[in-house]
Amino acid sequence: MNGQEKKWEDSEGFLIDYLRKLFPYWITREGRVVFSEYGLEKRIAEKLVQSIWFDQRLRMDKLKTNSGEKVEVLSPGKWNSESGPDFIQAAIKIPSAEVLRGDIEIHVLASDWFAHNHHQDKNYDNVILHVIMWDDLGVNKKLVNSVGREIPQLPLYHALDTKLTTLSNTINPSAYPFASPSSQGPCYSVIRARELSKIGALLDLAGDARIVSKANRFAKELSQEDYNQVIYERVMEALGYKRNKEQFLLLARQLPLKEIREVLSSTKPSIWGMTLQALLLGMSGILPSQQELPLKPAVLQDKYIRELEQSWERLKGRYQDKVLPRYIWKSGMRPANFPARRIAGMCYFLLRVFPLTPLHKLLMIFCAPGISAQESHFKKINKELKELFSSVEEDYWSWHYTFAGKTLKKSIRLIGPGRSATIIVNVIIPALILYARNKEHKQLENLLVRFYRWYPKLPSNSLLRFMEYRLFAYENRLKKVVNSARRQQGLLQIYQDWCSREERVCQRCGFKRVLEAM
Repeated sequence: MNGQEKKWEDSEGFLIDYLRKLFPYWITREGRVVFSEYGLEKRIAEKLVQSIWFDQRLRMDKLKTNSGEKVEVLSPGKWNSESGPDFIQAAIKIPSAEVLRGDIEIHVLASDWFAHNHHQDKNYDNVILHVIMWDDLGVNKKLVNSVGREIPQLPLYHALDTKLTTLSNTINPSAYPFASPSSQGPCYSVIRARELSKIGALLDLAGDARIVSKANRFAKELSQEDYNQVIYERVMEALGYKRNKEQFLLLARQLPLKEIREVLSSTKPSIWGMTLQALLLGMSGILPSQQELPLKPAVLQDKYIRELEQSWERLKGRYQDKVLPRYIWKSGMRPANFPARRIAGMCYFLLRVFPLTPLHKLLMIFCAPGISAQESHFKKINKELKELFSSVEEDYWSWHYTFAGKTLKKSIRLIGPGRSATIIVNVIIPALILYARNKEHKQLENLLVRFYRWYPKLPSNSLLRFMEYRLFAYENRLKKVVNSARRQQGLLQIYQDWCSREERVCQRCGFKRVLEAM
């Protein structure tokens, strides 16, 4: 065979013929995608379309739905890093309706809406606009949500501000949403010209303001509840993460701490653990016996589940009418964060405190003899606080994600050190600062404030990463100034006060004026 001879896959038309066979629905049809026109551009990633929408790399005069209505984008929404629609809290205006506010879902093709079963998923019922690169369905195929409401579609291909190939070569979707040009705020140019000590001092002030605002929030709740119920509710809320915060808070209110303590007080210490897990899991409505489907043999044969169900059987007569509906619990989180595991973790916190109250136990840690505002003492306090949330390795949920599910290769903590630290900063410190102020306990208040200012950085999250890029553009020299939980809280407070507005109002932002005056 001649070495110069053409390979068969290099022959003219091979690739196009191959792709036509692989993707026959791209063949030209009236009102649908024209394959020969778009060619290989069709093979773009969905995140590229998300990035284009996020940066609004669009000609606004060309934005029209596939039915011909002009679209005005008031706010593209906030990039959603969790499960569910791609953008939340968006606002658009179309002639046939008032201003629409809600979620936006992004796809490459219109048909992806049905391919991903969004038309049957209630989590997408708040979608106000389906943004796509190409419409491969045509105007005769209506896009609907799970309740049958029609959703307008916005194809982008003919509204891009430059060629798609150019956008594909210049945009790095893997860096989004944080390292986007639209994420970098105009305040960055001001910050980089300021002394780091001044920026740090500003973050400290904002961090102090945030902890005070949390204490004030707890103060409002104290008008109806006591300190212990407030601490219990807020710890529960924190264990719900983003997806189930409201559900965990509702569970804490359906089953007040006072009732839990009454149940434990009338129960033998040897079965406190099983009783408490049965009570909380039963009240949450997620026990195997509370499923609509018949139980599998593996569930019935599991010793832990049998004992759990037996304990709930003894308790449910008193609580049956207060059980939460199973459907309220949302999925879409890491398996380690499944509600049953977090509820079991809360049980360990309550057991490590009982028979004392949470407030009494926490005060014992901070007011122990010899404790003072020294780093070694702060480390000791932090260690004891984190131990309140730790569990034993033999616990069922240390080895499982679900009831009667596959046993894990190694145990996983029910509440990890990162989540414990977040609860300490967001719940325990502000609650005790409020208590100290109300009781005029100056020594305790001073210790708590110093402990807060000492506290190391917490695990990062999407909002912190967004603010770090917005203010510092990932410039390491500037990022290093965020070296404590206090300064992280300061970033979050700045976001809440200035950067969380629906419309893009950076040029009128008061925070930028503060920076310029420094």
